[in-house]
Amino acid sequence: MSAIKLGDFITLQRGTTYKGQLLGQEGVVLIGLASIQREGGFRDDKLETYGGECPEKISLRAGDLYVSLKDITNDGHLLGAVARIPEKIKLGRLTQDTVKLVFLKDEFPRNYIYWLLRTPQCRNYCRSLQTGTTNLGLGREDFLSFQVPPLTDFSSSIVESLEAIEKKIENLRRQNETLEQIARSLFKHWFIDFEFPNAISKPYKSSGGAMFASELGNIPEGWCVTTIEKIASRIAMGPFGSRITTDNFVNSGIPIIRGGNLVNGFNEDSFVYLTPEKADELKSSNVFPEDIVFTHRGTLGQVGFIPTNAKHPRYVVSQSQMFLSVNKSLASSRFVYHFFSSKIGIDALLANKNTTGVPSIARPSTSLKAIQIVLPENKIMERFDALITSIDFKKDSNTKQIQTLTKTRDSLLPKLMSGQLRVKE
Repeated sequence: MSAIKLGDFITLQRGTTYKGQLLGQEGVVLIGLASIQREGGFRDDKLETYGGECPEKISLRAGDLYVSLKDITNDGHLLGAVARIPEKIKLGRLTQDTVKLVFLKDEFPRNYIYWLLRTPQCRNYCRSLQTGTTNLGLGREDFLSFQVPPLTDFSSSIVESLEAIEKKIENLRRQNETLEQIARSLFKHWFIDFEFPNAISKPYKSSGGAMFASELGNIPEGWCVTTIEKIASRIAMGPFGSRITTDNFVNSGIPIIRGGNLVNGFNEDSFVYLTPEKADELKSSNVFPEDIVFTHRGTLGQVGFIPTNAKHPRYVVSQSQMFLSVNKSLASSRFVYHFFSSKIGIDALLANKNTTGVPSIARPSTSLKAIQIVLPENKIMERFDALITSIDFKKDSNTKQIQTLTKTRDSLLPKLMSGQLRVKE
């Protein structure tokens, strides 16, 4: 019996271009390269809505599979990478960069094909057939020629395990998103609406708490207005010029914080590393747990807080980042981070944004130092810090579980084709 190929039961439907002026309008979710994780999986941190038409043939709904047949990163991590539309996306629209898998017959369960396409064997197959040097491509026929192993009881049990792991990872990620929303809502309620608990646990402002006029408007009695410079122990930027180049990168060592590590706060995904010796040369750009890192060039408005129990004892910020170390005898690092995560803090950070060329903040360090902030009484700040610390502890616990589950998933994936492991319930 001849081997079964993807093309024996699947065809591909490519997406189409869209009108840029309709981006951000109410409508369907655009499904392009930015919605696929490196090596596969759905990514939702850069999704955009689209107010234009969405023909049925390029529509996507929960459970649909789509892949990228191109990669603009020049490393092949997106080439042939597959993603699956989650339940929360009611309707998606393919862009010209992605193709939908259209199943012509039910030869195999879709979840089996999904995980098969995420195996390292399939990922290496796709990269081995790449074309181009700057913009990489993968031919439709090459992709559809990938051979599909028979579905056995053993491979079915692996698929069940992978599905359970992915569901658990998604639940933990949603928990962390909810916890982050709680923390931000708490900051707004206490320090923007001034409804922190008073001495008898009633909302301060609406219970008639005393307010007085300041240069930033009315603020609670006993609070003050200061500048970031006065509560900082260090404010600096990443290394200038070409002091970090790809020639400096090594497989392990001191991680470099880049823009991608500041998506949705701070994440430890996809680091590149410097040797400790090179990091020592860039000592003025070293950052540590509880430092706050900002993007000052490129995708502006990104702010990250390095956790107290971060995976690494120190990091180096890239040329496009700047950072702030808070003097803990004067303010809470978590309080300052949540200030810059709020709309009022982001607006203050972007007040000196350049509007020509590559987006950037003019005189970033000077601009950061001059930003004014309302500083609460110590007891209120300490209470807030304690609450946020407990939230951060739970988020960190969830993140560690995600890392463990991800390692388990990645160890199972190769076995889906090789059959070398007996899966235990």
